[in-house]
Amino acid sequence: MNLKEELKKLILLKDNELRSIDLDPIMKEMLRRIGSIDPVLRDDMIYMFFSRLIQGEFLKDEQLKYILEVAMDDDHLFYRIEEINTDSVFTRSFSSLVMALVIHVDSKKTFLPLDLVMNAFNRTIEYFYEEGDLRGYVEEKGWAHSVAHGADLMEAFINHPKIKTGFYREVLEAIEQFVLRDHGVYIDNEDERLIFPIEAMLKWETVEIVEWIHGLGSKVMKVIGESRYFHLRINVSNFLKTLYFRLRFNESTAFISPHIEGILKNLYQK
Repeated sequence: MNLKEELKKLILLKDNELRSIDLDPIMKEMLRRIGSIDPVLRDDMIYMFFSRLIQGEFLKDEQLKYILEVAMDDDHLFYRIEEINTDSVFTRSFSSLVMALVIHVDSKKTFLPLDLVMNAFNRTIEYFYEEGDLRGYVEEKGWAHSVAHGADLMEAFINHPKIKTGFYREVLEAIEQFVLRDHGVYIDNEDERLIFPIEAMLKWETVEIVEWIHGLGSKVMKVIGESRYFHLRINVSNFLKTLYFRLRFNESTAFISPHIEGILKNLYQK
């Protein structure tokens, strides 16, 4: 199958025409090619068509279940997870984006089995710990953005009715794996994307999140004098600054801003 040519035809179909055809073959081929290094095929065609199919309710529940099961398997979300600075990151990163689409739909319809949702959630937590390729934009190949896409997936879980506040500590510790980056500085808006799941959690929980924020500052202070301190301080302070302004002008979360001010002041006095 020439996937690019096939998708060009399908994208032009009207909704009623799209509903009349068997989507299984194209769905499976898109999953197989989800990490293509061709940014047009990957971003503008495969992902966007998945978004249309999933959010537009063109697929049956069993098809959505299949997409989630495949996207989170070892050949997708964990495809060559040990590799850094290779093309395998595109498969992992875009698998997480497609998972987010399915979880978002299930948060409204709740058709997925609970054990599958929880397995996908646990796999996502594990992914945050194991993903080491944190590049944003890759020349000639487009957005890898594993951090941003992982954050989108985590936000989808936070907004899912099955993920209760009792899981928030686990989520915060997973997000911390990306925030506490100490071998390079984020330059592609990763800090803002990581804040989205934090904001979603703040609708239900504040005390634990404030404690976690203080913990970030403490972990930076513990490595003063070490070679990794400089990048760590930059990434954490940028994350906290972005969080500060996101929360500062929201009445329900503005009380957190003084906590962040104190942490930032402490970081910059050292």
